[in-house]
Amino acid sequence: MQQVQAAVQAALQLGPYDSADPMVLEVSVTDRDAVWSLLQAPVGESQWKLLGFWSKTLSSSADNYFLFERQSL
Repeated sequence: MQQVQAAVQAALQLGPYDSADPMVLEVSVTDRDAVWSLLQAPVGESQWKLLGFWSKTLSSSADNYFLFERQSL
């Protein structure tokens, strides 16, 4: 998770967040579209706050990959 957090910080300036609070990286892949969402909820709260959102159209070569491999791209 630390590598993901560092990559996200380098790619996009995030709003204020607390590194002590849990974060979730959601990944969704359909056909050739991939979407990543980074969310955080302060400890004791159930409302998740969106920290970042990214999307990408995958190349045709991704058609040969398994779902997990496409999510990892």
